[in-house]
Order: sequence, then structure tokens, then C-alpha cells
Amino acid sequence: MDSELKQALALLEEVGAEDIDHPRGSLGEHLRGTYEVLGRWGCERDVCLAGLYHSVYGTDAFKTVTVSPDARDKVAAAIGEEAEKLVYTYCVLVRESLYDNLAAGGPPYAVLNRFDQTSIPLRGADEYAKLLTIDLANRLEQIRHSQGSRERFAKDRRRYLAAAPLLPPKAVNELRRTRVSRAPLLARRVARRLRRTLRS
Repeated sequence: MDSELKQALALLEEVGAEDIDHPRGSLGEHLRGTYEVLGRWGCERDVCLAGLYHSVYGTDAFKTVTVSPDARDKVAAAIGEEAEKLVYTYCVLVRESLYDNLAAGGPPYAVLNRFDQTSIPLRGADEYAKLLTIDLANRLEQIRHSQGSRERFAKDRRRYLAAAPLLPPKAVNELRRTRVSRAPLLARRVARRLRRTLRS
């Protein structure tokens, strides 16, 4: 293990990532798992380290704040400024706006800030591709551990396939091999409709 990774893991331990509940078990387990997925895909160092920290400021889907955004300099010291910028953008964006770029067919690429709904311009296709790659790794890392994640992935799989030209080849291969059933989601919808029918 190199010194940069040791430093990054040490800060996660210091802020208590292992003590934060997550569908994966603990947030620390999920963050390390996401880092490993990105490494397996051969991603650049800054992308892997951003994956290791991708939800520490809280996200659109995972609201728990592990590190205050006021301490961005501390995170940048642990993982580097480029990786921290990716982390911050991923944490503040409205997740749906990340996918909206696929339909819009950028460039330019931009996402919405979930706190004030302002537009955050991205630094071209490279930054957009990195954020998408981190998002896919985050999703794939969780699907074995969370029914909710499996259902969301089944719903969004076509979006990721549409993003294939922007993703690393190994990520695309894993995406194409990964299939999950939407059956539990459909069963819940049928049950809800049945309850509504019985009430009326």
C-alpha cells in the first residue's frame, strides 16, 4: 500500500467512516469497495481516490455528512486537489442532472447544485466521464448488498449503456455482464395497486 493511499484511509478512519451505517455494512466498506472497483477498471489515480471519498460530504442519495464541506482542504491534502474537486462536485450535484447530459448530448456539460439549483459547469467531457464512472462504480459496488440499489440499477441500466462511449472499456464489460431483476420492484407496485383497489 503506497503512502498516498495510507493517508487517504487514515483520514477516513479519523472521521469515523467505519462507524457510519450503510447498506454495504459500513460507509468505510462501501468507500473502499468503490475504490477497488475503479482500480479494477484501470481508472486514473485521481478517479480511484475520488471514488474512495465519493460521498463524504453527503450526496443526493446518501445524506449523511462524514466530513464537513468546510474541511475540503483536509480532504484535498489526503487525496489531492483534482480528486477532491471530483468528490465535491459528485456530492453537491443533483443525481438526475448527471444523466440529463446524456439526453442533451453535450458538450457543454453541466450539473445542478442540489442546495441552490444553480448550474455547475463541468470541465469538458473528461470531467463528465469521470463523474459518470464514479457513479457507475458506486452503483455496482452496492447491488449485491441492497435491494433498493438493485432496483435503481435495473431502472437506470439503459442510461449507463447509453454512456458506454464515455466509460472505461472494463467498466462497460462489467456493466453489460451485470443484470438484476426488477421483480421485487414490480411486485411492490402490484401490491400498492391492489391495496388502492381494495380501499376504493
